Amino acid sequence: RPPPPPLPAVVARMLESTSLAYLTTSTVGPDGVSSPHVSLMRFTYVHAESVIIVSTAMTTKKFAQMQASPQVALLVHDFPDHGRGDSTGDEGRGTPRGGATVTITLNGVAVIETGEEAERHRALHLRGNPGYEQFILGDSIAIICIFVNYARICNVRDEVQHWSAGDTSPPSPRQTPLQGRRRAPVDDAGSGAGLKGRSSGQPSPVEPTDALHGAYLPKEALTKGASRAAP
Repeated sequence: RPPPPPLPAVVARMLESTSLAYLTTSTVGPDGVSSPHVSLMRFTYVHAESVIIVSTAMTTKKFAQMQASPQVALLVHDFPDHGRGDSTGDEGRGTPRGGATVTITLNGVAVIETGEEAERHRALHLRGNPGYEQFILGDSIAIICIFVNYARICNVRDEVQHWSAGDTSPPSPRQTPLQGRRRAPVDDAGSGAGLKGRSSGQPSPVEPTDALHGAYLPKEALTKGASRAAP
């Protein structure tokens, strides 16, 4: 399997600076009604592999949902160091005190690891989350790798940038903002290939089905009950 493309710099920095994210899983029941589920998760980002590792008991609802539908979303935010923050920092430019500047939504495919790969990623996840062995170790704990194929980056000024694994064009600073919205400049924080500045409120350039067509994804991850055996 070819390696996944590197994530944009702003996304990689965020994932390397924190270990908590909100994970959304979902399935559609026999009645056709979607059943979304949100969990607060500890994760480990492996920069060299562009992969996010999470773990969960095999008895949980989120595990059952990932078995049935591997498409997931993660929300990551650089929460302030204290309190809720306010718009008094960053020399009056509207950055909340304590450093909360960016919220990132990631879409990707969850692959349930098995064999040697599962144990290798389990060891990396444990190393990155000391004191949380009860959520990582054990035969009944699944190791799951999330391969990101789409990112939406929003800063405190409601400026939004989008990235997808299928983009090959260079970053573009040009956009047509909606009335009353600021333009979202593309700077070094969005230096990843394919990162584009877009005004808030515009539709995503990637449809959910298109986001699953990256060649780097395991073939079995695109089918019901994704799992990957050790090579």
